[in-house]
Amino acid sequence: MNTLFTGGTLHLTHEAQPRVLTDAQPVYFRAGGVLAKADRLRIHAERISARIDQLRP
Repeated sequence: MNTLFTGGTLHLTHEAQPRVLTDAQPVYFRAGGVLAKADRLRIHAERISARIDQLRP
């Protein structure tokens, strides 16, 4: 899964007629790095579990 979320920061003014303002700076989130880390942790947990099973009498 390769997902890229984009967004921005918004600010609502407290005027009589509110406006939405932005700082025009995009915000990115790439799920690839998070998914890779989760996969590495899953593999590590499986290896530890297998090692624990080997050490049990």
